[in-house]
Amino acid sequence: MKPATIRAVLFDIDGTLVDDAGAVSVALTAFHATYGQELGLNFSALMRQWQDLLDIHYARFLRNEISMQDQRRERIRSLFLSSRPDLSVSLADRLFGEYERYYREAWTPYPDVKVTLGRLKHFILGTLSNGDAAQQTEKLRLCGLLPFFTRTFASSEIGFAKPAPEAFGAVCKHLGVQPDECVYVGDRLDVDARASFSAGLRGVWLDRAGDKNDVHEGISVIDSLKKLPPLLAVGSFK
Repeated sequence: MKPATIRAVLFDIDGTLVDDAGAVSVALTAFHATYGQELGLNFSALMRQWQDLLDIHYARFLRNEISMQDQRRERIRSLFLSSRPDLSVSLADRLFGEYERYYREAWTPYPDVKVTLGRLKHFILGTLSNGDAAQQTEKLRLCGLLPFFTRTFASSEIGFAKPAPEAFGAVCKHLGVQPDECVYVGDRLDVDARASFSAGLRGVWLDRAGDKNDVHEGISVIDSLKKLPPLLAVGSFK
């Protein structure tokens, strides 16, 4: 059977289009300068604890157990539990707001993003990310990426979070394409490449670190987005 023609290319955002890890590092550096002594944490310890709290409470948000704002408050309350056990909601919001200001100011696209998107104008382009739709759209806008995309999608609006197949299926339906006519590109092998492949899309793992370990058969691997246009050429896609 002849493979379906690729009509659409979908992208993850954080770690794929936008250097989210770099923005977090910049924001936590500023946050640590103000609160590190109170927290009793060196910078490395703060980074680890921040990630641990994100893993716990952001996952609750993705499961629709708490709101975006509530997961932010829970992370701040847990972080300051020893020094401020009775932290109020308003102060938790203010503290997170300090971090978020630095975080937003540090949003930056990877150097290979705009040049690649500019070469893919003949495809329907979109994004699918786990997170809050308003924040993710604003991230793309501030990074100068929003005009490249026909539609942007986030788990908060479609009701499903990656790696659920329903997340990928819902986006394909909205774009009017079949799953096998759509490529999904992301920086996580499990949540992005394998999950999209399992949902019937063509999965591409953007392995910027060059790990290339335990790659699922049928998944294509690139270490730069500049290698995506040649991959999408006829006969070069798995």
